[in-house]
Amino acid sequence: MRVMLKAQPDVELGNRAIEERTLGDIVTSVTDLVKPEAFYVGPEDGTRTLFMVFEVEDSSEIVKVTEPFFSKLKAKVELLPVMNQAELLKGLGV
Repeated sequence: MRVMLKAQPDVELGNRAIEERTLGDIVTSVTDLVKPEAFYVGPEDGTRTLFMVFEVEDSSEIVKVTEPFFSKLKAKVELLPVMNQAELLKGLGV
């Protein structure tokens, strides 16, 4: 299943991770695991926000993906099932 992850790190911990040059390591540990098809970073609601779209074969993979954001950045994390245009059209029978 394709999912979109949205992660919003705690501002203080995000600042510290940038200063200590560990933010890249945290993000890379997750992207190396799931090999996202899309990855974006930008502000949302006045805070750093990361968006990533990737495939999940088994729901147990969710723990490996979300835990670094929770434990190292105290991030607010959301996962949403998503589909691309071809999948939508298939679902609509078009």
